[in-house]
Amino acid sequence: MSRAVRWPRLASVPVLLALQVARAQQATCPLDGACTGCAADQPPLGVYEYSLPPHGPGQGTPESFYEGGYEQYATELVLPNILRASKHYEPNPERASLFLVPYQGLMRYILDRKNPNLSNDGFMAIIDWLRKSGPWFDRHGGVDHIWIFPSGRGASIFPEWEAHIGAGIFLSPEGDGRAGLMQPHGKDIVIPGYRNLSRVPPEALERAAAEVAGKVDGVRPALLYFRGSTASGRPGEENFSEGVRLRLEAALAKFELPNHLSLARAAAGSPSMPLQERSVFTTQLAPLPQYLGEMSLSDFCLVPMGSTPWTLRLYDALFTGCIPVLLSDHIELPFDERIDWTAFTIKWPQADAERLRSFLLSLSQQQVRDKRRAIVAARHNFAWCGEGGAFAQLVATLNERKLGLRATLRDDYAWVETPLPASFWVEKPGDVAELLDKRCSAAAGQSSKALSPNDVVTISKGPFCVLRAALRQLEARVRPRKVHLIVDSCDGVEDSLASFRVRCIELASVLPSVPAESLSRIPPERKGWYLQQVAKLAVSTQDDVSETFYLWDGDTIPLEDVLPARMADGRFPLLWGTHLDSPAHFTQPTPGEFSLPTGYLTSTEALLGVAPLSNVSYVTQWQVWHKPYVREMLSEVERRAPEGVHWPLAVLASVASGYEEQGFSEYTMYATWLLARRRQQVLLVSSRDYPWLRDPPSGVLNNQGECCPSDESLCQIALGGFRFVSWECTHASALRGSDAAAARRNRRQLSSPAPVPPPGVIASADSEGFLTTLSPAPAMPPYVGQRMSSMVMSPGPSPPPM
Repeated sequence: MSRAVRWPRLASVPVLLALQVARAQQATCPLDGACTGCAADQPPLGVYEYSLPPHGPGQGTPESFYEGGYEQYATELVLPNILRASKHYEPNPERASLFLVPYQGLMRYILDRKNPNLSNDGFMAIIDWLRKSGPWFDRHGGVDHIWIFPSGRGASIFPEWEAHIGAGIFLSPEGDGRAGLMQPHGKDIVIPGYRNLSRVPPEALERAAAEVAGKVDGVRPALLYFRGSTASGRPGEENFSEGVRLRLEAALAKFELPNHLSLARAAAGSPSMPLQERSVFTTQLAPLPQYLGEMSLSDFCLVPMGSTPWTLRLYDALFTGCIPVLLSDHIELPFDERIDWTAFTIKWPQADAERLRSFLLSLSQQQVRDKRRAIVAARHNFAWCGEGGAFAQLVATLNERKLGLRATLRDDYAWVETPLPASFWVEKPGDVAELLDKRCSAAAGQSSKALSPNDVVTISKGPFCVLRAALRQLEARVRPRKVHLIVDSCDGVEDSLASFRVRCIELASVLPSVPAESLSRIPPERKGWYLQQVAKLAVSTQDDVSETFYLWDGDTIPLEDVLPARMADGRFPLLWGTHLDSPAHFTQPTPGEFSLPTGYLTSTEALLGVAPLSNVSYVTQWQVWHKPYVREMLSEVERRAPEGVHWPLAVLASVASGYEEQGFSEYTMYATWLLARRRQQVLLVSSRDYPWLRDPPSGVLNNQGECCPSDESLCQIALGGFRFVSWECTHASALRGSDAAAARRNRRQLSSPAPVPPPGVIASADSEGFLTTLSPAPAMPPYVGQRMSSMVMSPGPSPPPM
């Protein structure tokens, strides 16, 4: 017996209007391309579409309803329109293979949400009408009937769905099988949500294609982008997004893109996005053109789940060429039997949301270009416009379902689930787990290296947390023969660090006698910094130190195996970088100009007679030093100094007036000497190829406000692809958290630069032999002049373009 129900309010779209809409969409579709993975000429599908009684809104048209904020659900209107205009429409139900029920059930559900029973009644009325209109609905138990459920609610908007239409084919953008509403790899089909491409700014659509074609720069100004809600006030959505959006917001709140990466994006990308917005996560709403335009200026668009796993921002990201990063464990993706989603998306585990921010830094521009190229090649498959795109993909899937349907009709409607793909990926199914394990176990110091013949020379205030982390990682990544640790006091140090083979050296024991006058120009708070450099140089010449060793900053923590002390061809590696590819310290004498601190340049030239390149830095927190070369270098410094002046005083005297804050660098001096005197023994390694970090993107403070790296914080930096990190607790730029603002306020500003002394000046000695004034340097030994005449000071190959 049929059930007596009340029909919903009346209104409808005339068939003529439906055809006009579909033809207009087909004629104006801005994205085109062949159906990926489909047969070249798909045979007619043979779908009969019922002409249902009117069931639209009480006022206006269905178009006005979807344009009024429910655009993403318009597949229940657009798809039937496209079908009727296509060759796959079969007007005779007797010849049809499949039957589409074009009921706009979600529209009715939303309009009648104050009375949920009306939604159920509406579906029952449709079923009653189907049974009265012919035998087709009941002929096979509804298994050949197609229903469209365009929202995350799926078939739940019809509470009695299982009893009446459960055997049918459901089309929905939501494929989460946990609710039991869909069998996405069985009888049902996941489809894209709807975006009217005429509302997407043309430049946002065209930018990706222009990037792939090489017509515009492929480096976008923003690394990552998210604009949307993080919580819901709707009843029943207290666990909105399963908390992943809130976790992302918290993780990104203190995340700052490393300065050199921001500068690189600023140099290559559009200036329309401020520098501080190179990483965008905001809950502020914006007009659709602005939102989509910002996506088109971003490399990665975060796509966390919302109320349910699917979200329209996935398709918006694809249309604008922004690589989607899915944080939705149970999302099912449309047409994945033909389309390789791993080629142009990243799927990241919700449980590791906090680690994502750093990982994205590790992806090279080539990887970004490859994924964007794949987006441009595939994105038309998800656009609902005309008989191509998403509709062509749906037809191909329905043709496959028809084959299954025939088998089903002979086998009591028993659909067979197909295997699910691997859950998470970056470039291939399942590779996220492997990546997390590899990089995080390396950051935790897990290694089985053999003992190295090379030592480490380092300096620290004491055996504090950061030094312990550095020694633990050096043990795993270098395993030095011995660590020569310079500290203020050795009391108990060797015992507490016995497992690291530490030889403790008290700072005062290696410092030469330095008259107070030689430090009088140095600000009191900087005197220790200079003396530490002198101490490292002194220890580097001692007999107890191995012939080749690592000079290592005590707050620098290796995360992967360090470059060998000597390369396979016997050369010494020398790491270098520019302001665009390394976090090395550069000053800005004028806007847009980056230079080593002037004090580094003038002191090195004064000591060696060789001017370093100003736009290249070798101050990379560690270097491989060769003891015979160190001794030779210091001997040369003494030969160039006034008679009777030893190298420690020469170093202190080389600090030019006005540049006392940063007046000398032992790394700059040794690298300059090495390139000038032993160039053939050097293998230059670019920071672009061996990336490292100075200020961790989330700061150096832990949850207790202490400057101490945890295994998790090191794991996150390792995920960024960085080989080592400098955990500089005294640098205010690295302090972020509750005390960050105070730290920045207290940061001492550098003094204004004074005029640069002319090249080739050196301090002279007074009657006591103390260095007091600057005078022209003595002539260089002949062999130095010969080298200088034929030598071109160069850091090696020019950095490749960004």
